[in-house]
Amino acid sequence: EMSYEEGAAYVEREVGKEESGELLELFRKTYPERNPVDIMTMDFLFRGPEIDYIRARANCSGGVWSYLFNLDMNFDGGRTPWHCADIPYFFHNTELAPYTQEAGVTERVEKLIFDSVMAFARTGNPQNPEAPDWPASTPETEYTLVIDRESRVRENFDHELIPVLGKCMGPVLARMAEKQKPEIQH
Repeated sequence: EMSYEEGAAYVEREVGKEESGELLELFRKTYPERNPVDIMTMDFLFRGPEIDYIRARANCSGGVWSYLFNLDMNFDGGRTPWHCADIPYFFHNTELAPYTQEAGVTERVEKLIFDSVMAFARTGNPQNPEAPDWPASTPETEYTLVIDRESRVRENFDHELIPVLGKCMGPVLARMAEKQKPEIQH
């Protein structure tokens, strides 16, 4: 397992020392529980437009709830959650997805997510006894249920990080794509 310092050094090498300063500072503020190396696998491509959508939607109606699945996957020594990793929890069938299995955690998180989905389906509001107090988002404040081992609601928690992450990771992704281009034989 990588230490915090090793993770920060890895990000500096990949992103650039100058560019990584603000990124690492915002990441630590947003995700104090995570190693900076997790920056490299964050789903910022979806999250940025999602923040804009939630704000616009909250401007139109009084019922927009936001959540972010932050529970590491029990896979390959532990992985940050990938896009759609929460699907088995939604459908209440985590027993069919080996990567979800963590004693004492899987069942609790599955109940939180499933009960929230069922409450939303029945009433239009995901609030239920398993969830912490979870207000609807407003145009000014996104109240995000961060689902993890200890789930909690946070206000605009990643709104500063995501644009900086996108700016810093754009060149990294371009380099990765360039390396993956097949050579064309003439």
